[in-house]
Amino acid sequence: VLAGVDLAPSILAIAGAKKTEGVIYDGIDASRILFGKEQPIRKKSLIWMRPPGTPLEFQDLAIREGDYKLLVNIDGTRVELYNIKEDRFETENLAGKNPKMAARLKKKVLDWYSEMPPLVDRK
Repeated sequence: VLAGVDLAPSILAIAGAKKTEGVIYDGIDASRILFGKEQPIRKKSLIWMRPPGTPLEFQDLAIREGDYKLLVNIDGTRVELYNIKEDRFETENLAGKNPKMAARLKKKVLDWYSEMPPLVDRK
C-alpha cells in the first residue's frame, strides 16, 4: 500500500538527500518498491479523511491497519470493517462479526481526527 504521505520520504531516499532534522514524516520510504524491490513494512496505521467535495454517501474517515480497513463518519456512525486482503471489493462488512477490532480501529481514527486542526466544515 502506497499513500501520498510516502512521497516525501521516498523522494528523499531516491535523491539521496537527508531528512530535515526535527521533521516527523508520517509516511514510509517506499523507494525500493517503486524500483521492483522488496515492499517496505508499514508499522503505523494509515489514516485519511474523505476529501472535500466527495459525495456524502461515503464515510468521512478511514484507517488501514494490516489487512483491515475501517470506514466511519466523524460522529462515530456508519462503521464498516473489511479484510481487504480477502475481500478487495469490500463486499462483506465485518464490524458485527469482529466488534473488538472495529471498536479499536474506530477509536484510533476518531482520536486522530480529534487532534486535527479544523480543515473543512462538513455540514
